[in-house]
Amino acid sequence: SDRHGSHWWDMYRYVINTEDPRDGNKTRITHSLRGTYPDLSPDKSKLVFVKNGAGLNNLFILNRDDNSQEQLTFFNDGTSIYRPRWSPDGQHIVFTIHQGSNINIAMINKDGDDFKYIITSDGQDRDPAWSADGKDIFFSSDVNGIPNIYRLALFDNSIYNITNVIGGAFSPAPSPCDTTLAFSYY
Repeated sequence: SDRHGSHWWDMYRYVINTEDPRDGNKTRITHSLRGTYPDLSPDKSKLVFVKNGAGLNNLFILNRDDNSQEQLTFFNDGTSIYRPRWSPDGQHIVFTIHQGSNINIAMINKDGDDFKYIITSDGQDRDPAWSADGKDIFFSSDVNGIPNIYRLALFDNSIYNITNVIGGAFSPAPSPCDTTLAFSYY
């Protein structure tokens, strides 16, 4: 907290001790940044994250070699962004975007070009996660009344239902070989 009690989110790097995971090494990599939802690029050279400030959310990239920042989006209308994720080839970023009463999933190129909505429905679409091969995006949606996990096949934009739970399924996380899918179940 600062002297006024405000919290400034910062990002840290935690190196796990393989002999005792409870005894790792934590290093602060930003100061007073107000950055959330970091995701490491496949080549480990950059972090994409959401930067908060003055009531605004925007996507930024932090270059790990010199901590320089590059702004990707320039929303100034109260848009909220959550959970950006790099594509396996490091060329694209998907994220949840909340504008007004709409919660959808969008994609942008790593250089900030070609912003587009890729999943929009009458429900709340959120928590995108790439398949390991980059051909699919898994996400949670309550388009049918209850949040469940779906898969978007990028080659033809087909959407497939993956779960059918009665409580809610969120935050899909495919395994590195795309053989299993973990998710939060409510």
